Amino acid sequence: MDYMCKVPYALVVGILMYVMIYTRLDIAHSMGVVSRYMNNPGKEHWMEVNWILRYWRGTTNQALHFGGSNISL
Repeated sequence: MDYMCKVPYALVVGILMYVMIYTRLDIAHSMGVVSRYMNNPGKEHWMEVNWILRYWRGTTNQALHFGGSNISL
């Protein structure tokens, strides 16, 4: 976790917000929680952001497909 000390919390949360808005609405609740601590993030907030990043990486091959009568997950 020491490598994250060099990365601004607001930058990581901002990037995840962009991703959430345009492609990943499934992380909206978690992003709402971590964005509350932009001014004073603690270790537990970094751990939550790290969890979101791991979740994002582990679900890159999953998507919702909508079209006609064929709706699948």
